[in-house]
Amino acid sequence: MEILVAMAIFSVVMAAIYTTFISQQRSFIKQEEIAAMQQNLRVALYRMTREIRMAGCDPTGEAGAGVVTAGATEFRFTEDVNGDGEIQGDEDITFLVEDSELKRRRQTATGFQTEAIAENISGLIITYFDAGGAETTDPDQVSSAEIELTAQTAPRGLIQPLSRTLSMRVEIRNL
Repeated sequence: MEILVAMAIFSVVMAAIYTTFISQQRSFIKQEEIAAMQQNLRVALYRMTREIRMAGCDPTGEAGAGVVTAGATEFRFTEDVNGDGEIQGDEDITFLVEDSELKRRRQTATGFQTEAIAENISGLIITYFDAGGAETTDPDQVSSAEIELTAQTAPRGLIQPLSRTLSMRVEIRNL
């Protein structure tokens, strides 16, 4: 009888330990995924803002660099970084979200080359502003842009995906 009581108590204690372990493991995985997602967002936003600040760079004034497409989910611009007076491959850049990835597309001699900057991106919203601070959709009037980037964790088992949004206003130096 004593052995049965000891086994029952041992089973209850082991069940409590197991439940606590599973709960802690899920919490650890969730926090790890959130940290990775937030780092992914920060890197993507940093890379976008660094390049968008240079949109319209045209030291000679001969290349006609500037904003080409000012879409809500796609931003295409040109720049003449090498100062040769022509827009060449690396100087025609587009940012967009495609297949849950933030992509940077650039013009090459044979077409477009696309590279993924961040994965698990669920949204990109870009709002453009003119020099006076009013919203605009006219590519010729754009002087700044507010980028709102949303990412989510990948769904894993019983853990529901979580999402985070970061936004930043970028002053375009050359426009």
